[in-house]
Amino acid sequence: MDIDGGLVMQGFLDGMGSLLVALGGAAVVGLALGCLMIYFEHYRDNGEE
Repeated sequence: MDIDGGLVMQGFLDGMGSLLVALGGAAVVGLALGCLMIYFEHYRDNGEE
């Protein structure tokens, strides 16, 4: 019972960890792209003026 529960929890934690890593990576990439787009738009607007 304890061993089965441990295996289930371990598998659950591994799955959650992989999911969190994937979501975290996507969030970081999204934030980086968003910041770059905002920065370049701001820089371009200032350059035009």
